[in-house]
Amino acid sequence: MCELADDASPLDDVLAAIARYHARPHDLDREPALIAEDMIRLRRGLDILELDFSGHAAAFAATDESDRQGALSPIGWMQSNLRMSGHAAASAM
Repeated sequence: MCELADDASPLDDVLAAIARYHARPHDLDREPALIAEDMIRLRRGLDILELDFSGHAAAFAATDESDRQGALSPIGWMQSNLRMSGHAAASAM
């Protein structure tokens, strides 16, 4: 497991929790209703993370950082650096 420093950021904490979740035993041989409930809860968590990501994307797009890094636009920067489609990058903003 990954050990966090005492000065870990909230993002470090989230990423560590995701790593722990992903490393768990994947018991998918369960009742379908329980799998469905997990899927609903997981999607809600993903939605919260996507909302936070969108705020970061909008804040980034409001700067000239993508220009400084040689991208044609913030969307182009996201496509190159985050491996996102143009549609996904534009939707995030």
